[in-house]
Amino acid sequence: MTEKYAVIDLGSNSFRLEIAHFDGRRLVSDRYVKETVRLAAGFDSSGCLTEETENRALASLARFGDLIRGIPQNRIRAVGTQALRIAKNSSDFLTRAEPVLGCPIHIIPGTEEARLTYLGCIKSLNPPTTDPILVIDIGGASTELSVGDGSKLCEATSFPIGCVNTTIASFSTRELNEKTIAKAIDQAALVFEADAARFMSHPWKGAYGSAGTISSLHSVAAACGWGSGPITPDIIRLASQALAKAGYIDQLNLTGLKPDRRDIIAGGFAVLAALFKVFRIQELNLATGSLRTGIFYDLSGL
Repeated sequence: MTEKYAVIDLGSNSFRLEIAHFDGRRLVSDRYVKETVRLAAGFDSSGCLTEETENRALASLARFGDLIRGIPQNRIRAVGTQALRIAKNSSDFLTRAEPVLGCPIHIIPGTEEARLTYLGCIKSLNPPTTDPILVIDIGGASTELSVGDGSKLCEATSFPIGCVNTTIASFSTRELNEKTIAKAIDQAALVFEADAARFMSHPWKGAYGSAGTISSLHSVAAACGWGSGPITPDIIRLASQALAKAGYIDQLNLTGLKPDRRDIIAGGFAVLAALFKVFRIQELNLATGSLRTGIFYDLSGL
């Protein structure tokens, strides 16, 4: 009988559930569910998740709990990321959330999130590579960077900026123009610059990007005719011009952009553009693996 595994990612923007099995050492997805919860936009002035945000999250977890019923606990892993790392009432939230979901929820450190995302990326590369690679994961409230040489991880760091909190901090007026975009990129770059030399000391031959901001920009680039391959500095430039042309986030209508990404793409773009600037990225490939993929392999021991 095929052994099913389940991974639940309580992200700062979206909650994701994936149920999968292994065919040999190959991960095969059986079901994937994504729900936009926006934990990172749901803090009160004291740094606690609001009751409304918690209730939205609990409703999502209740639906997930129904879907994982019957899968043994030792083949289920639920993780919380940056929003739950910083929420002052995260312990209280977990007390409510774990019985609803039906399994423990582990709030993982940022470095562990980066490690697992790297693992998910390296396990999913086809053909496999032993070349050194850089892996980027832009989430809702944090960005994870990792660099490694095949299965050997050399550096892994988490930075406290993502698509949701950067949009809130840098585009509070919702204005999109050359000035607001450039300022947001510069502010994001400051966060990365302190660690740039450490990462640049491990020259990589390929860069890979995971999560919604990067896949969204990849889709927009293809739909707009900017290019269907890796994201390049030219695509970053064209995307910046398209965002500025909109004038306001509410008027943004980028071909190929899913409606649920419109409110947060500006912040995500600023983070990505800053990464291109600080780390001098020339090509960013779309990763097929993710944090969830890494957790599946970590959980199975394969």
